[in-house]
Amino acid sequence: MTYVEMRKCRGMPDPGSYVWRFGSLANAYVLIGEVGRAPHIRLGRHKCRRLRLPIVDAVVRSLHEDGRSAIVHDYGCRIRIDNRWDCRLQIVSRRTDRAKTPRWCVRLREQSAADFYLLARESTNQETIMDYYVVPAVVGRTFPTVLKFRNGAEIDRFRLRELRAAIETLVTFLFRRNERASMRAIELSPGAPVRYS
Repeated sequence: MTYVEMRKCRGMPDPGSYVWRFGSLANAYVLIGEVGRAPHIRLGRHKCRRLRLPIVDAVVRSLHEDGRSAIVHDYGCRIRIDNRWDCRLQIVSRRTDRAKTPRWCVRLREQSAADFYLLARESTNQETIMDYYVVPAVVGRTFPTVLKFRNGAEIDRFRLRELRAAIETLVTFLFRRNERASMRAIELSPGAPVRYS
């Protein structure tokens, strides 16, 4: 059974409980001797890795051109920038609900804390990336867990059509973080109003 089939069965535990207890659903199948299903489950991981690698390469190259250091961790899921900030990269898989409406499940709350997230949403053919979302950590706490084809303005303001625009937004976000850090380091006289944008 796959994750989707397990979610449809009412009497069966959630696939997340198998992941929590055994590390992955594939490991649970290996323990009971059902090795034949494990490669089927891993196909999704390889597809995400194949979609993730060009994005990671472009982000790291752009950061190096901007004069920043970038270290890639967790098979390309986390990029450490200037040994100071964490960027989490997530390929958001396309699913359809019972009405055959496309949905994209976002799991920002399950990931460890990061300073910002780069979400890459799969297209309808599930072989390319449709668009990108650059989400700061403050917004990530309240970001919806399911994206629709068209979302509200408060969500789509983080949406970018091209990878180049997403990378420029990341660099701009880092520049603003540097400005804020330097502004906070300055000693201000008492009573002087301080405004951070």
